[in-house]
This record gives sequence, C-alpha cells and structure tokens, in this order.
Amino acid sequence: MEKIILTGMGLVSAYGYGVAAFEEGLLAGKDAFTPISRFATEAYRTRLAGQVRPAMESEHTIPVGQLRTAFLRHAVREALESGHYPCGQTNLLAVIMASPVGVSTGTAGEQGEQSIRLDEWLHDDLPMIREEVRSPVLPVYLNQACASGLGGLAYACTLLGAHLCEYALVVGVEVVNEFDHASMDAMRALSKQVARPFDSGRDGMLLGEGAGALLLRYWTPEISASAQPYLVIDGIGAMTGARLHVALDEAVVETCIRRALATTNQEQIGYLHANANGSPLGDEVELRVLARIFQQRSTPLAVSTSKGAIGHLLHCSSFPGVVAAARALLTGVLPPTIGYRSRRPISGLELLLSASERVLERALVNSFGLCGNNFSLVLSRPTAAA
Repeated sequence: MEKIILTGMGLVSAYGYGVAAFEEGLLAGKDAFTPISRFATEAYRTRLAGQVRPAMESEHTIPVGQLRTAFLRHAVREALESGHYPCGQTNLLAVIMASPVGVSTGTAGEQGEQSIRLDEWLHDDLPMIREEVRSPVLPVYLNQACASGLGGLAYACTLLGAHLCEYALVVGVEVVNEFDHASMDAMRALSKQVARPFDSGRDGMLLGEGAGALLLRYWTPEISASAQPYLVIDGIGAMTGARLHVALDEAVVETCIRRALATTNQEQIGYLHANANGSPLGDEVELRVLARIFQQRSTPLAVSTSKGAIGHLLHCSSFPGVVAAARALLTGVLPPTIGYRSRRPISGLELLLSASERVLERALVNSFGLCGNNFSLVLSRPTAAA
C-alpha cells in the first residue's frame, strides 16, 4: 500500500498568521485570549475568546466573510508554499472544506444578514482557492462537527489511496461570531474565566478563531531524495456513535483510538495532542480512555492540548492539533497545556506543564465532535514508517 504523506501546513490562530507564530506563542506558555471585540457581550456569561489579533483597530468592523477569506487565503498559501505544490500545472487537487452547513453572522461587528456557510464556500472560499492553485480542482464539502478537520484528512487519504487525485488540500476556517458564542453560552459549555484543559478546577472552554490548511499527496521516491520535510500518515481511527448527542461516548472514543493504533506499537507513540478543551466531562472521559490504553507503557505518554491557549475552533479545531503534533515530530520540542495547573497523577500519562524536548518517532492526535464524530490520527517521521 502506498504511503500518504503530509507535506504542507498553513495556520492562522489567535497567536497570529502562520505556523511559526502559533508554535512560538504555544512554547512561550502564555494564552492568547482577549475580550471579544466583534459583538456586545453584556448578555453573556463569557466575554473572552481567542481572536486573531487585528492588523488595524477597525478590523473588527470588517464583514465576517472578508475575515474568513483573509484567514483562509493565508493558510492555503502557507500550505501550498511549504508543501512545494506545483501551482499552475495540470495536477488534480482535491480540496476538502471541513465546515458545518450552518449559519454565520453577516458582519464581525454586529449581526447583520445571515448566510449559509455552504454558500460562502461556493461563492467566496472555493473561487479564492482556485485562484491560488491555478490547477484542476475536485471540491468536497464535509461536515463532521468539531472533528471535521481530521474527518477531511481521512477522506483525503481515501481519495489519494484510490488515485482519484494527485494532491489533496484539507481546509477549514472559523471566525468568532455571536451565533456560535450565544449557542455555546446557552449550553453552559463556556468557561467564565479561562480555559484550563485537564485541570481539576476547569469549568469549560473558550472559543477561538482562525484557519488551517493541510496538503497531502502519496509518497514517491523523488520526495525522499529531496530535502523537503514531510510526515507519514501512519494510522487513522474513525468512529461514529450516535448514542450520545453531546457527551463523549467512552466506548466509541476508545475504539477510535485503538483503531488508529492498530498497526503501531503504542510504546512508539511519544506525544499525544489531546482533544481536551476544558470541559469538565469531556476531558475526564478522554483521560480515562487514555489511561486504559496506555497504562502498561514502560514510560508515560506525554500529553498536551493547544485549546487552553487559543481556544476551541469548533469545526476548525483539528488543524492546530495536527500542526502542534507535526512540529513536535519535526523539532523534538513538545508544547505544554496552557491553563493546566494541577490534578491527580494518571498512570501511563504525563500531562505537560511546560515545553519539553524529546526524541520522537510517532505522535497521536485526537479530535472528537458532537453527535458521535470521532477521529484519531497517527503521524510518523519517515524513518519510523519505513
């Protein structure tokens, strides 16, 4: 079976534009949450979010559609450039948009006319991507709730494995808006302070915004001969269980992770970017599952999440996790969980309070969503997957 590889990454987060800004902010150990400037927050319990720092004071008055396009364009360009994509040639590129078919507010500053996100994809995002790649495009629109990013990556691997395309670009974008904020606030899912994933005093998550893009292709000998860095998709677990609509189904989550690890010795997993976002229930379910799977390890598994730093990007939330795990593999520096302070020890796990240097061969990424959408991904260095 041919190897599918990750060659390019692009990211916009509350730390700023680019993978480097995200990595630098995360390793510095300070969160990027600020008071929400896009809409009035007096009616809500939570008034903080991980907003992309504006280039101008007036940026918060720009329509959401324009912010979406700006975020997504940067992520796409960065992924194409870092992945050495041959723009303007005849390669067929599958573009998979990881997004809900939902409603987004018309402006960032105030709620105006509402539009369907599928329309935004067809009329704004897709034409912009076609303009950037200048290649034949196979568009796919995919919705698997907050796991849409890894869901899109799994689908990209299916298309590439069947040779239905030569490259695949998985993209997603989220802008802080009142509709999503009000919905999560009504569910009492948001923290009244700051997000503290894993922490014994956690009381919920905070939302964030940004965009992500991941460029994949199948491996060729020419790539190994070049100096281009890449990582191998070494395992994917996908499980959908609709028994619980909101809460994580512990049995389904465990099956999902074990499927991703099916061809990997768990001792070879050196780092896990967790799904944890500060939810009192969700974080505990994930930790219990991880403890069962990894309790027999000879050395504890290093675990962290970026959601205590930049917030939960909803359907776009998989992208920071993949980028964090990929950079840890490429640099040997593991990021901490910002906001996490203390909890009881967990057998088989090491919850990272600060950045740590390790020699890594493989990393695991978890991404779980509402309505039972669950995905886990194993990334490997080329030498480990050989």
